[in-house]
Amino acid sequence: MVSILIFLSLFNSGFNGYDVPTNKDIQFTIGRLSEQQSEGYILSIKNVVIIDSDISQFSKDDLVQIIKLFDSDVYDYAANIILYSFFKRDATTILGLTTSDYDRKINRIVYKKETVQIWRESYKEIELNYWKKFLDSY
Repeated sequence: MVSILIFLSLFNSGFNGYDVPTNKDIQFTIGRLSEQQSEGYILSIKNVVIIDSDISQFSKDDLVQIIKLFDSDVYDYAANIILYSFFKRDATTILGLTTSDYDRKINRIVYKKETVQIWRESYKEIELNYWKKFLDSY
């Protein structure tokens, strides 16, 4: 447990120029991304998570460290959102889960304790296993 606390304090002080938000602090939107062929035909459209910070410079080691945040009740949900954003994974599940969390005043999806609890009970283990397998092949 001590190593996790030390890691979190180092991580939160700044990581690759990016302060990792807590579950309560992360705000994001979900946009639509279309993939097109060279002839201009749309192959697919997917929902993707968009966060305001530039995380494009994360290395594989950085991403492995983000997965470790799944062990923290303070960062687990936010870590998942960051990974969705970085890899532009289809976020239809996140969209369905966060529909009622949209704050029209700031045009962002914001923290709701109930949503994070549902995510933990229903999706957290599935997501964690997905990200571990995904990064092993990345």
